[in-house]
Amino acid sequence: RSCAHTTLTSPQAYCAAWTADLAGAIEHLHAEWPEATLFAAGFSLGANILVKLLGEQGDACLLSAASAHSNPFDLFGSLACMHRGLGYFYDKVLAMGLVRHFEPLQPALYPDASHSPSIDANRSSKLAPWSDVQTAATVYDFDEMATRRMFGYTSVEHYYHDGSSARYLHNVGIPLLCILAEDDSMVDGAGLDKTVFQQNKNL
Repeated sequence: RSCAHTTLTSPQAYCAAWTADLAGAIEHLHAEWPEATLFAAGFSLGANILVKLLGEQGDACLLSAASAHSNPFDLFGSLACMHRGLGYFYDKVLAMGLVRHFEPLQPALYPDASHSPSIDANRSSKLAPWSDVQTAATVYDFDEMATRRMFGYTSVEHYYHDGSSARYLHNVGIPLLCILAEDDSMVDGAGLDKTVFQQNKNL
């Protein structure tokens, strides 16, 4: 999906809500080594994807245990963090990084030579033209013009709601260690409902 300098071969990259790739990787490892004990660790956005998958799969998860570090949990909360203090600076820097990362991916994201919007036929939305995407000044801007459209969400709010792994914690069916600094400037730890950690014995 273009991470770690890999080649993007389809008009879809990655996002906080997309768990199918991780699920496929775990299934492949389990099929290759069915007797192996599998663990997973995720950091930041990867932690959110991991926790969301664990909640989606519940007791059917093939992992034995997992850990999540600096997980944003609530994407709306992280958005709020970027609207105060140094968050404004981080927001702009991250948006610039996203644009730089996706710029060389245009041939895959826009298959025709003119870079006009194009996406898989089963997607309900299309990316905005790259001339618009490259002007994104915030992460929200980028998610509006690219991410939510790439994954067929009707709005950024729809994407953030579906992608917030906090909504899935109650259904995690394996031991999960969550590590989060109280002063993490990009994670709204104070806004996280911690009662679920008391109610789910796996957390």
